[in-house]
Amino acid sequence: MKVLTKAYRMIYKFMEGLAFALLTFIVCAVAAQVFLRALGIPVPWTEEMSRYAFVALVFVGSFLAYATGRHIVINVLVERLPKKISQILSFFVNATIAWFLVLLVRGMQAYMLASQAVRSVSVSWFQMNYLNVVLLAAILSMLGTAIVFSIRDFYSIFRK
Repeated sequence: MKVLTKAYRMIYKFMEGLAFALLTFIVCAVAAQVFLRALGIPVPWTEEMSRYAFVALVFVGSFLAYATGRHIVINVLVERLPKKISQILSFFVNATIAWFLVLLVRGMQAYMLASQAVRSVSVSWFQMNYLNVVLLAAILSMLGTAIVFSIRDFYSIFRK
């Protein structure tokens, strides 16, 4: 269990660093675009690349929010239920999230295979699968978290 905890912490720290790097890139790219446009130097790639970085940031941020329990949740009903029933409900919610993420991974694999030749419009060397790899990593991280949460909830149901 300590190995899993250590691996999970490493993945979480990596994703935190990636989120920071993506946000820093977005701020720098947009600032460079504004500054250079004021000088009359158009830089077309900054807008497109910052948009891709924002998409990646949303997925990485979703993992970070879900992993820390800060994702948007409506728990008015769950808080009023008895503890055992809320644990069972939590197990089913996390198992459903895991199932959905498995479907998303399968769809992402098919999408990545179908879009291997697709490149960015303004940055010809940037293949869209570069972005898709980041999205897939975030989805797989969320899947691992959902599985761990499901197992935790399953054992909490039978613990006294």
